[in-house]
Amino acid sequence: EIQRLGNLIFSGNLTGYVDNFAAYGVLKTALGNIKSDITLSRPQKNEFTIDGAIETTNFNLAKLQNSKM
Repeated sequence: EIQRLGNLIFSGNLTGYVDNFAAYGVLKTALGNIKSDITLSRPQKNEFTIDGAIETTNFNLAKLQNSKM
């Protein structure tokens, strides 16, 4: 399913470390754009926490899921 996104172009900032970082910017894909303002942290070895918001613009979720919505 990830291949359906096509080429990925990210414009923005990624800051922090592998187990605690923030990502804000725009990810351009073949299916539409995704704007992010999120933080990802790893409080425990097998646990990740994501907090923030994402917004899509003209994103074709049906094509990503290979659905005929």
